[in-house]
Amino acid sequence: GRPTDLRDLGVARWAGGRKCATLGPMATLTKIPDGFRVELSPLEKVGALSPDVTVTWTQVRRVTYLDQPRTELHGLRAPGTGLPGVVYLGTWRTWERKTFVAAYRHDPGYVIDLEGHDFDRLIVSGERVPFLESAHLDG
Repeated sequence: GRPTDLRDLGVARWAGGRKCATLGPMATLTKIPDGFRVELSPLEKVGALSPDVTVTWTQVRRVTYLDQPRTELHGLRAPGTGLPGVVYLGTWRTWERKTFVAAYRHDPGYVIDLEGHDFDRLIVSGERVPFLESAHLDG
């Protein structure tokens, strides 16, 4: 059946500027045979106006884990969702770069530079992922 409460969908509720519920599940980085996938929850897909993003190891140039990866976010959101200081989902563009973002608040996460992919960079909030930490990258 369908959820009857927005909390069942992972939607944040705000009252008087205070956060009353969580934002729900965050994007996850999942290992696949030849690379990894940024898997979004159904609500994140709506907010990002994007499906999951799949990357092969040959496309990865650099992986960096930062305390606040969203500080690496530049450009204009098009398309996607952005609430400053809360959530950043979707595509950010500059003249030189196209970045896919699934970042929350000031949470730590990854900045992943790519080559030969539709995106030049990924910015994804989340805990450290062992398979990314041990990736052997060419380039």
